Amino acid sequence: MYFFFFLSSLAKSIFRKFLKRNPIFQRGID
Repeated sequence: MYFFFFLSSLAKSIFRKFLKRNPIFQRGID
């Protein structure tokens, strides 16, 4: 359970960094 929470939080942090580096994908999501 804790591992899943850690994995989800880690994935979110990486996903946010990816969006910051790619403004094109950020526009598509918005």
